[in-house]
Amino acid sequence: SSKATMIYPVQGNILKEHTVDELVYSNTLKEWTTHPGMDIEAFTGAEVKAAMGGTVEEITEDPLMGICITLDHENGLKTFYANLSTAIMVSVGQKVDKGQIISGVGSTASAEVLDGPHLHFEVLLNGESVDPSDYIK
Repeated sequence: SSKATMIYPVQGNILKEHTVDELVYSNTLKEWTTHPGMDIEAFTGAEVKAAMGGTVEEITEDPLMGICITLDHENGLKTFYANLSTAIMVSVGQKVDKGQIISGVGSTASAEVLDGPHLHFEVLLNGESVDPSDYIK
């Protein structure tokens, strides 16, 4: 099976890798926890792009993860973007192209506020968190 190819949604250093099999320490939460996404360091306001084409499934404001956008790429594949600066650049049901700007990097995620400005990015396959680095080329 050929995996879908994604681009990095924002340019920057990886602050925190995807870890669901081991615990990592959260400076903000002061506890050991799993990390279902990849945190990519970027300046506040940096353009966040769709990692691949899809449809905007959901735009939420989560008390812990801040402003979040979920894109549906069909066949059970979704991407999730959190700690965003704005929810108004795209709308639910809108089709987006790979590389299209969907938001900016914010500091809206209270659960990761001590980690500095970054994008929290997740890849979900059939509802399960998978390692984004398996998809980004």
